[in-house]
Amino acid sequence: MIKTNTIEDSVTQIKMSKSVRGVPLMWVSAYLVDDLLVDTGCDYTKKELEESMRPRKLNTIVNTHHHEDHISGNQLLQSTREVTILAHSLAVPLLKLRPRLYQYQELTWGYPDPSEAYPMANRIETENHEFRVVYVPGHSLDHIALVEPKEGWVFVGDLYITVKPVAARLDEDQWHIISSLKKIREFSPRILFTAVGDPVTDASNALDRSISVREELGRRILKLSEDGLSSAQIMNEVFGEEAMFERIGIRSSYKEFTQQQYSTENLVETFIHEQCYFSTSFPQMKVPSNLSGNEI
Repeated sequence: MIKTNTIEDSVTQIKMSKSVRGVPLMWVSAYLVDDLLVDTGCDYTKKELEESMRPRKLNTIVNTHHHEDHISGNQLLQSTREVTILAHSLAVPLLKLRPRLYQYQELTWGYPDPSEAYPMANRIETENHEFRVVYVPGHSLDHIALVEPKEGWVFVGDLYITVKPVAARLDEDQWHIISSLKKIREFSPRILFTAVGDPVTDASNALDRSISVREELGRRILKLSEDGLSSAQIMNEVFGEEAMFERIGIRSSYKEFTQQQYSTENLVETFIHEQCYFSTSFPQMKVPSNLSGNEI
């Protein structure tokens, strides 16, 4: 299933989702600006994406990070079009490998085919726009955002999803996310083009609120941890219960649906403990000890 929207006459949002009995399971967005495509969605929608791109100019694909719901259209577009795929240097080798997925990831997004990408520079130019490439780790170590300062646009991938998080993957780092949100806020953006949900049009205000909420949440969690509470006890104290969701008529906790990869207790953990694995999809890969906070 695929839908397109035009935003500010210049940006095409391409919303993609596997459908179950005609109902979308989980939307994820790619964005087309001039001949630049930001992310390529999941395996289940790659053929629809390729078909939708046939009448459009496409020279460059940028992957915001290596997760399967952002890269799975890469290979098909690369095999049918003369396109260059760019990603953070840490993501480049991962795009050539088959990830280890949880059952829910396989069900929702599917496995990406290997694709060939190249490390990106600090800037990308299209016919009408110039983008700054900003390193924004936290959701994943290889995460980048594209900033168009003149327009006040930021293509944030999964760095920003909502003001207040209620669950997280265990391989996230919430303090890195806060630092990355502050980096983006320095550009005083107007619009956040997010991978999940609709673009956020009060971008700077949303970032201010999210940074404040996350910092306060982190301080409270650390205080309870210092007082000797376990992550499960902190989760109950702060949130009351695991976050729930309802989709295609099924109500479940994120924890149960994702086999414990994504949960409220994990959110607590990612405020307390520094993460040592690069990704749950590639647990053999460790975080480089010499990685600087601004490295592309």
